[in-house]
Amino acid sequence: MREVEMQALRSEDDIRAKVVVPWLLAHGFPIAALSIEFSFRIRLGRSVLGVSGGATSRHQSKAIHSPRADVLVRNDRGDNLLIVEVKAPGEPLDDRARDQGISYARCIAEGNIAPYVVLTNGESTRVFDSISRLELGRDVRLSDACSSRTFYVTPDELSLRAEALEALISFSPENLMAFCDAQARFRMKPLLGEGVDSDKKFIPELFVEREDIAFRLADALDVKGHRVTLLTGHPQVGKTNVVCHAVLNRLAAGQPCLFYPAMGLQKSLLAELAHDFEWEFSGASDTYSQLARKLNNVLQRANKRLTIFIDGLNETSVQLARAIDADCSRVSGDRVQIVISFTHSSAPRILRDAGGNSSYLAEEAGISAHGANLIALDPEAAVRTNDWNLIHVSRYSPEERDRAYEVYASAYRVTVPKKSHKKTRDPYVLGIAMREYRGGQLPDSLDEPSLLRRFLDSKMGRAVGLEEYNIPLCLRELGREMIRAGAPVPIEALCRIWSHPIAQKIPSGFFESALLMTEVDAHGQLSVDFYYGRERDYVIACMAQEWPEKLRAHDDMEAEFSASVATCAGSDALAWFLRQPAHVEMLAALPGGVPIYSDPRVRRTLLSSLCEYTSTQGVEVREVLRFAVTSAMNDPDNLARIEAVKLVAMASDEPNDLASVLGHDSSLSDLIEAILGIGEEFPFKAEDAGQVVLDALRTLHWDFGDSDDDGTSLISHILIGLSEHPAANVRKEANTCLGYAAPFAFVQSLAEKIARQSEHIRQDNFGEFAEGIRNAAGELSESYYGSMCPGALEAILENPDYQADEYLKMSRALGPIIAVFGGIDGTDTFQSILEDLGRGLSEATDAAPNVSYVDTRTLPLRFEDEGK
Repeated sequence: MREVEMQALRSEDDIRAKVVVPWLLAHGFPIAALSIEFSFRIRLGRSVLGVSGGATSRHQSKAIHSPRADVLVRNDRGDNLLIVEVKAPGEPLDDRARDQGISYARCIAEGNIAPYVVLTNGESTRVFDSISRLELGRDVRLSDACSSRTFYVTPDELSLRAEALEALISFSPENLMAFCDAQARFRMKPLLGEGVDSDKKFIPELFVEREDIAFRLADALDVKGHRVTLLTGHPQVGKTNVVCHAVLNRLAAGQPCLFYPAMGLQKSLLAELAHDFEWEFSGASDTYSQLARKLNNVLQRANKRLTIFIDGLNETSVQLARAIDADCSRVSGDRVQIVISFTHSSAPRILRDAGGNSSYLAEEAGISAHGANLIALDPEAAVRTNDWNLIHVSRYSPEERDRAYEVYASAYRVTVPKKSHKKTRDPYVLGIAMREYRGGQLPDSLDEPSLLRRFLDSKMGRAVGLEEYNIPLCLRELGREMIRAGAPVPIEALCRIWSHPIAQKIPSGFFESALLMTEVDAHGQLSVDFYYGRERDYVIACMAQEWPEKLRAHDDMEAEFSASVATCAGSDALAWFLRQPAHVEMLAALPGGVPIYSDPRVRRTLLSSLCEYTSTQGVEVREVLRFAVTSAMNDPDNLARIEAVKLVAMASDEPNDLASVLGHDSSLSDLIEAILGIGEEFPFKAEDAGQVVLDALRTLHWDFGDSDDDGTSLISHILIGLSEHPAANVRKEANTCLGYAAPFAFVQSLAEKIARQSEHIRQDNFGEFAEGIRNAAGELSESYYGSMCPGALEAILENPDYQADEYLKMSRALGPIIAVFGGIDGTDTFQSILEDLGRGLSEATDAAPNVSYVDTRTLPLRFEDEGK
């Protein structure tokens, strides 16, 4: 056909009448028995896209662009015969055009693969076999070839479709985005609720933006380009909501994402990727690298980066978590970023390999093997004190809480008493409270166990098709099985404990009401778990084990609590139970006070729960503080002691609180000396669990601060005294803690030791002071220079008299340390502080004749000749 005629084509009818039909007639096709379709659908992974006018779109109204048209030709039996691509005049019929046409032919959503592809631009025509990709010669009568083909699915056809899917995703960013959007929404289906009446975990209409978390995540992915970003926090504080919202937001912004809830992963991440991309996956070692290369090739051709989100890694087995870790090491790179969420308590098993070393995820996020303990103990401290690629998802901030109350109250038409109601920052508690008091008024306080009881009753009442089942009894027996054998529970075990015929399905009402959910493990075995972890905790603690009734009866809980921590489900339930105010009061009211259990896992769980209880409730129970002090001094397990030290600091807001428990100051000294012993196993460093001790001692120092505001306190005086202890390890830890908790008291004390030529100031003994110097330098630098906001130096330099006094004070303290310990990490910071404080003073001696500028690098020492 002449070019001028091609340019005159203005409509589908023109193309049909002047291009397609004449070509088909010329090649022996019976036109009356054919269907010529200018719009058809192709399957792109889990997405079905419309092809119209040469463009792929989820919306048929999308503007037409080159190629001029894509036409599907079918016979009268509905078999797909040809894809005809009509190109613009002069447009090349090259390999890219061939590959796109063949990919369309292989991915047609309805029916068989179209066996042939015709490319034409009005000047030339090429015909390809869509199976072999070979070009047909001019002597091939295409109508006869089509009539001789059989149209049925074969294993080869499945692999051909997979190859075509890969190609189509690579051809355009739009195709890649369509694929990702469909994949994410499919995988998110068990979590994504439609409307406020849903019981699903993520309801977009109720989501309250966590602005700080969103900023940190965008910074990690888009600015810093980290390969691995970790999100952690307590159970049910909104991690899943944050992840789901981030996925949908990035997809809406044209940023490719894939989403995997860990509870839905069966074998490994690569196996799931292969399933979504329809790639073959045998599990052989060479297959892993092949799949990783395929994924990278797709992204390279599309010129895009992909973010893979995995939510709730703590919900998998240790074996699967390690398999996912290994797959992340194979997949992540310049074009693939990984975001993973997990509960803070699961950090040690997720961030360490079988040998106790850092996992790939930990290494890529910059977290040492010891850092996993710190995350488990105090995720907020872990994020605050380290430059790890770790984001802490906490409870609502006060501003987020207020916004959440407005959103939920409007959605559920709930009245919130303005003065008498005590607002909660717990997203889960707020959510179920608003649902349960729909159309009414919230009570003055929200008791979580009571709300869970009501919420479960409501869900059981809404469950359809369970009239013949005693639902509370079923849940109670399921809880007992979970505390015995862990969660999830295999379907065979569930049928046994419910006396349910194994050949019959578990009624769908349990799942449709969001009471339970199913999982499939690596062996294809179906298992059952509770949809919400807090509901599982309540069922185990209050329905299955009846712990509240047993505590009220003063039963000995030693054996029962020890048995519960044998499984993750039992440990989680115990931790939830022990942080509820009513249950803490029961423990404190027991004869002899809060019991000290023999199992260290129970003691750690109890102390951790009491810390959370104290931080969220804002109340102190004297018996809790007494228990914390006893544990901090005497517990043989150092992780339990760290939890106890943290609890001591949280539960003693005033010096009198601690003094009333200890009795006298010497007991406080004994307590701090005992605390310092923890440093032998868990060093007092930012990346280790000992960071919790540093924070606790600083809190106590602030609480016990002297009224003259000279940077000292009873705590700092005790640490100074212990820095002269006969035992070297006690001296070292005292200096380390003093430098962090009271930096000015530390440098003054060290300068005084230098001045009197203390026996401990020896060159072979500098290690006792190194960590203290480093800590003091960091704290003083923060004080003078600031980080998030300006430090004190700016104001000091605006007042010459204040500057002179400050310089004189700090030169007397820092000068000797620089002269003696020069070269040790931190002394350079001391030097910088003095130089900045002395800025301009040497030229202003006339204005301040009593102040002389001292060059600390030449400061003489009385014992300089005797060696350092």
